[in-house]
Order: sequence, then C-alpha cells, then structure tokens
Amino acid sequence: MPSLELLLFGLSAVLMVFVLFSVMKGLRYATIAFDMIKVYPALLAVSYIGMAIGLLAVFPLLPYIALVLLLTVNTAYWLREPVRWLREYRLSNLRHLFETLQSETFNVASFDDYVRGELDPTRVNVFLRHDVDISLPRARRLASMQKELGVLSTYFFRLHAEKYTFEEAQPVIRELVEWGFGIGLHYETLSFTKGDKERAIEQFAQDLQALRDFAPVSIVAAHGHRQYKNRQIWEYIDKSTLDVFSAYDMKSDIYISDAGGRRLRDEEGKHLFDRLYEAKPGQIVQVLIHPDWWA
Repeated sequence: MPSLELLLFGLSAVLMVFVLFSVMKGLRYATIAFDMIKVYPALLAVSYIGMAIGLLAVFPLLPYIALVLLLTVNTAYWLREPVRWLREYRLSNLRHLFETLQSETFNVASFDDYVRGELDPTRVNVFLRHDVDISLPRARRLASMQKELGVLSTYFFRLHAEKYTFEEAQPVIRELVEWGFGIGLHYETLSFTKGDKERAIEQFAQDLQALRDFAPVSIVAAHGHRQYKNRQIWEYIDKSTLDVFSAYDMKSDIYISDAGGRRLRDEEGKHLFDRLYEAKPGQIVQVLIHPDWWA
C-alpha cells in the first residue's frame, strides 16, 4: 500500500478508536482539546471515510463492500449513546428546569440559608449544586445561562482535577463570585494522598484556605473515588474547627442527581427532574447537576 494511503488509513483508525473508547468510558474524554461531543458523529464518519479511501485507493472495490457495511452497523450501534446524550443532556432542558424553579411553588435557597435555618415553610426549598469535575468551559456556560435567568446556585471546584488546574479555575471562580454564585470545595484529599490520613488532614486545610483566598467558602462536598472514600476525612477532622458544612449533611426530603451521566428518564419515561413535583411545601430538595454532562 502506498505510504500516503497507509498514513491516511492509520490516522483514520486512530481517530475511530479514540471516539469509540471515549463513548465506552462515558464520554470522559470529550473535552480534551475542545467540546467534541457535538461532533462525535462527524468524527466517526471522517474516520470511516479515511479508512475506506486508504484501502480502496489500492485494492478493488468489491472485497470491501462488506467492510463498509460492517462499519455502518458499528457506527449505528456506537452512536446510540452520543445521540441519547445530545437529546437528553441539552442546555435547553436545563433552561426549562430553571424557569420552572422561578415559579411561586419553589424557593431556590443557598446552603448558607440552610445553615441559618432560613427556609420557606410555604414553598418547596430547592438547593442547587454543581460539581465541576472535568470542564471549566461547560461550568461557565451553565452559570452564564443561570445568571441570565436569575437562578443562582453553588459551584463546587476541585483543586486536584485531572482535566483542569486550580490556576485555570481561578478566573472562572472570580467571575462566578462577581455574578453572585456560591463557591464550595469539591474535596478529594484522601484519594489525592492515597489514603495517607495525616497528609489528608493537612491537605484539606491547605485546599480550603487556597479556595477561600478567592471566595467565601463554608460549604464542601466530597468528590467520588472508586478506591478511596473521601467522605471519611470527617473521621479525622472536626468540621466546626474549620467552619465548614458538608452538602451531604443536609437532611433532604428528596435528593436528585445526574451523577455518572445516568439516564434522565426511567423505564416508564418519567424524567428525573419531575421528582421536584413530589415535594411538599416546607420540604427540602437538593439537586446536583454536573456541568460536564450538559452540551
């Protein structure tokens, strides 16, 4: 096979493997260079066309009709998840949620309101929380929409994230504070220190102070980890000594979360956010929305 066609085939194959692997891993790699989830179908199509051109430029067409059919079936199968993602995890759906929360039925409160006991007994008290696990651009985009609608919430930032640095997060944090959003620490000290209790205690205090240099922080929430349970840090630290409150200590009547990019509808077609309407006046609903999932 000529070198040019071979190079085209190889690059196309690498692109195909990357896209399919990312889909298998829950689209965790969708923001390496830019927000790619919207162009996944196009990337797959380009990879298949490139592979076909590389092969067919040298070999007869007929033997590869089967390959084209196989790739077409493969594409249809693997694109089910991105298509579902694009349909369900749309910012327009979140806009509808935020507009709903502006009705007289709901009282969108802050975690500080909860600590002070300032709840509305005549309305459903909703506490919006956003864990910024991967994508700073998506977090800012979501916050910008909320600012436009006048629905504020609390954004929890990691200081040891794999996909962004604390230095990169600082301008976003400053901007959110200016817009009136709350800021929380999405701590991961036990996983960051590989379970070293003493280092974790010291690291937590350092991380909290580092974030407090940019915003008033009184609320924290653990980042999930398969091996280390970051919530266990409270077995070694007294929250009162650091003047913090954990979001998981809130006594919610209903807890709604999109964690893990789970399906937003059950088998009967009921939407996850519809649980808001199950709440009664005076009750507490905590809603966790990860900006990373929403395109």
